[in-house]
Amino acid sequence: GRNLELAEKVFDLGQELEELEQNNIYVRYRKRFLRRLWLRRRTLQKSR
Repeated sequence: GRNLELAEKVFDLGQELEELEQNNIYVRYRKRFLRRLWLRRRTLQKSR
């Protein structure tokens, strides 16, 4: 029983890692987008 549980956990981890890899691109773009937004907000505050 234990080996089967372990194998299932490893399989779940593998699937999670695949999803993370796919989300990684999204996260990278989101970070860039948020930084751009933050910079724009900062420049707006300076001009006030």
